[in-house]
Amino acid sequence: DGEKWARVWLLNNDNGDTAAHKVDGVLVLPTNITSGLDLAETYPSNPADNLVAGEIVAFGTGEKQDHADVSNISRSTTEYDSKAFGVVATQPGLVLDDEHGYDKVKVALKGRVPVLVTTENGPIKVGDPITASSKPGIGMKATRSGRIVGYAMTEWTSTDPNEIDQVTVFVNPETYVDLSILT
Repeated sequence: DGEKWARVWLLNNDNGDTAAHKVDGVLVLPTNITSGLDLAETYPSNPADNLVAGEIVAFGTGEKQDHADVSNISRSTTEYDSKAFGVVATQPGLVLDDEHGYDKVKVALKGRVPVLVTTENGPIKVGDPITASSKPGIGMKATRSGRIVGYAMTEWTSTDPNEIDQVTVFVNPETYVDLSILT
């Protein structure tokens, strides 16, 4: 049944009391304290797409599985993909799930997550907005207004724009506005 029981000995030192008290039958339950650093939600996906941790994903418009309320998600496919909304999670601290049995993947919607990136739009520095690149599922630094998935918390400065690595991103999907257009 998955339950775990423990035998506990308590020692009360209040008011000079040093008596040990035996307690039998303490049920050990999981807590809300987790080791993950992001909030994720499950989304329907096609297993043949083989989405992997760190990839940027976008809302789907096609196939919808039985009992799923939205279409299958997919890798982002274009620069500044307007449908990008999250990143395939690695180790989420909290997962929201509808408990339906369709094929699904955990997508980080908020928090710290490793994201696969390229430097095709230049080196990535801490604080840079991260958006979808021309490579499916891979991010890059945003240098103009558009859809982003979050902000870089680590840097990556490869000079090879075809090389792919990962940076830690604070996932916070939004439409980024490049304020330099106002000057």
